[in-house]
Amino acid sequence: MSGGYLQPKSLDDLTDNRKFENKLTLLTSSHDELDRRFRWIFITSLLTLTIWAFSHCYPTDDAYISFRYAKHLVEGQGLVWNLGEKVEGYSNFLWLLMVAAGMRLGLHPETAAALWNIPIFTLALILTYILAQRILNDRWAALAAMVLTGLNHSIWGFARSGLETLLITMLFVAAACLVERIVSKGRNGEGGQNEQNGRSRQNGWHFLGLGIVLNLALLTRLDAGLLVLWAVWCILRCRPAVVGGALEYRCQPAVVGNSPILPPLAGGSKGGEKCGISPTSEKLGCTFSPRLKQDVMGVSESNGCQLERVDNPCESASQSEESQNPKSKIQNPNSTHPNYNWLFFITPFVVLFLPYLIWKWSYYGVLAPNPARVKIHGLTGFEFGVYYIYMFALSTLLIPHLTLLIGKARWMVKHHPAAGRNGLLTLVWFIYAAWVGGDFMEFRFLAPVLPMLTILLVWVSLKLAPSRRIGRWLLLALALGIIHNWFSLNRFVFSYGMETAKELRNHLIHPAQNWIGVGKRLNQLFGGTTVKLSAGAAGAIPYYADLETVDFIGLTDPVIPKIGEEFTKVPGHRIIAPVEYLYQRGVNLFIEPNNFVFDQVEFNNWLRTATWAHTKRLYVNLDRPVNGRQIDHINLLVIPIDSQYILAAWYMQPHPEIDRIAREQGFRQVKISRW
Repeated sequence: MSGGYLQPKSLDDLTDNRKFENKLTLLTSSHDELDRRFRWIFITSLLTLTIWAFSHCYPTDDAYISFRYAKHLVEGQGLVWNLGEKVEGYSNFLWLLMVAAGMRLGLHPETAAALWNIPIFTLALILTYILAQRILNDRWAALAAMVLTGLNHSIWGFARSGLETLLITMLFVAAACLVERIVSKGRNGEGGQNEQNGRSRQNGWHFLGLGIVLNLALLTRLDAGLLVLWAVWCILRCRPAVVGGALEYRCQPAVVGNSPILPPLAGGSKGGEKCGISPTSEKLGCTFSPRLKQDVMGVSESNGCQLERVDNPCESASQSEESQNPKSKIQNPNSTHPNYNWLFFITPFVVLFLPYLIWKWSYYGVLAPNPARVKIHGLTGFEFGVYYIYMFALSTLLIPHLTLLIGKARWMVKHHPAAGRNGLLTLVWFIYAAWVGGDFMEFRFLAPVLPMLTILLVWVSLKLAPSRRIGRWLLLALALGIIHNWFSLNRFVFSYGMETAKELRNHLIHPAQNWIGVGKRLNQLFGGTTVKLSAGAAGAIPYYADLETVDFIGLTDPVIPKIGEEFTKVPGHRIIAPVEYLYQRGVNLFIEPNNFVFDQVEFNNWLRTATWAHTKRLYVNLDRPVNGRQIDHINLLVIPIDSQYILAAWYMQPHPEIDRIAREQGFRQVKISRW
């Protein structure tokens, strides 16, 4: 007896062992070829998705709010909207600093944002694959989840939007990956004290990494506090210093008499050794790839490798052994040394987030950004928020998948905690999105959890479908939902106060709106003067005009959220400034580019039928008295934008520079009276 296994007693035993060895050798060579093929498919998919995203999308108007703040910061004026007025009209501090860093190097903000978003988008897809592999335990299914995520219009459609959408999405997925790593990382009760201390230090680095990621998410958007609460809850509930994961196996060699019969070539393991199924592992025997598992399982089991599934990541195999054998005590690697994991976790909050809050309070005098006061107002937008989520499910054909997912939620939480944890994060974020009333930009607000949702939907299709055939159809339906979303999105959301990424882009560059052109023209005419504008499209127009501007929907004004009149129930457009306040601010030109940029021929035809009723297209309430007097007429200043289009701006209060330029340029003025 030698080598820890039973020596063959006959020629038949020796022949069986050789057959087993030959089969494993053949399977290993085919497995290597499959690995190479998979790597090429993975890299090709990643590059294709990145190229696709950055060749089919453009900046949005809201991005220019951050760009204007970044411009003033680079010029040494501070993080202000109008010079000398300290109001936090942005809600993406970290992203703003990143864009400002690019502008500091001489880049246009659109270029700086795109250069940041290319690696962020790619990294988000890679992290989605990593998270999917942990949950699905199948690299091909994980690849499918990554591709479906990358093709989601609400993610790639904002890849070059200039907004923080991709950054916050990447940070959410990174946090989810680290949480799964921490929860599944632990002690197995084996090895010496040095090995145990090494595990403790490694786990500490994971805690530090998670703390950094969560702080970056908070610096990007304060509502990432929900992500922080979720991460802390997961770690506390699942006690991180245990062995476990979404799928774990323990391997026991079969025994004849008192001796195991599994030959060394099969990777036989000692009793009680734990082994995981790894798609990239080169080991044989107790460690199987998904492809090898099916082919070798029968041989391995017949030769002694008995696999036992452990579904609960919060209960380690070593703990089970300890409960069965009270004399066997597992030494806690942190019992003789202080547990610094939570110290690692908290340090980034002290170093990064706390100084940020102190600076914000001293600079702005408030902690919540001004847009939050405009967008969040109790439960008044809850109905719209629920409908927002319903439209998302309808346009992406997810009703069957979500129904199955909800129906199996309890089973998922009990038998697959990793999927349950990510499902909880998705659910919490969806409830929050409904509470704040959704968003007016198609489904950008849901983007942070869309990778997790896609992974869960792939998991539901493959694991929880009543049959394999139904699972394939559900997976195909996911892909068809992505395509359906592309082609039907305009019809689905247009009538409900939402705009697609393409429509948001058209505001800036379409000749009939051309907000970039309007801003540049105003700067050409009035740049360097004290002319004051008021615009609801408070993005590209104020950025390029470079004039003092009052945003009449209140995103960058601290007073309007307190006194604004109800406008719509759409977040970001819920209130509008009273006309009296605009007069008090000394506004000279009131600009409504959605309705008052005309083709010159169209404008002449419009004037023939224009009445006081048409002034409602300015959106502000002209029936409300100003300083006790009713507004009886308005003057429209007709400003040519190019050879074909003109802007009709309401000339609210006279300004000598406007009068001078209007005379020199021969601008036409049109009076519309109430009576």
